[in-house]
Amino acid sequence: MATVFLRAHPPESPILAQYGKRFPGFLQSFGPVRHLPYLPDMARLELGLRQSYHAADAAPLDISGIAPERVMDLRPRMAHASLVLRSRFPILSIWRINRFDLHERITMTPQDVLITRINYDPAPHLLAVGGIDLARHLKGRMSLSDAAMAALAIEPQADLAALLQLFLTTSALTLDEGLIP
Repeated sequence: MATVFLRAHPPESPILAQYGKRFPGFLQSFGPVRHLPYLPDMARLELGLRQSYHAADAAPLDISGIAPERVMDLRPRMAHASLVLRSRFPILSIWRINRFDLHERITMTPQDVLITRINYDPAPHLLAVGGIDLARHLKGRMSLSDAAMAALAIEPQADLAALLQLFLTTSALTLDEGLIP
């Protein structure tokens, strides 16, 4: 498989860390692995972890010095090392079982994943319902409150408290200078 991919998609850059961006798409059409429909999403997860590792540093949003009543007025954005993935397969469960040699039963249900980088170690986190919607609104233009309400409008079942806790405790968010209201 690697040889076929390499011939079809030779490196475009001498930087090895940038190679393989087309691999998930390649897997979608590679006949010998069609019986593993989750494999392209697994490759996206691995690629996301690598991209997170090599992403530019950003100071994580630290709300410890901000008055609690002002936190929801902040206009954070996703850190460069943070990204979200949506899959119709349980990619995080599959990744964990393979990574940690676990012997657990997998339920074939969709999973959304948040990849963040605390210090220098990227890590995947299971995203609850509405997490991707919230992430898509966190671009530094909307207040945290407005982003949360926009996510709720798309996904009324979202557990905003759990999502905000995940985003705030995993270095997923950053704040551009001068955006503290």
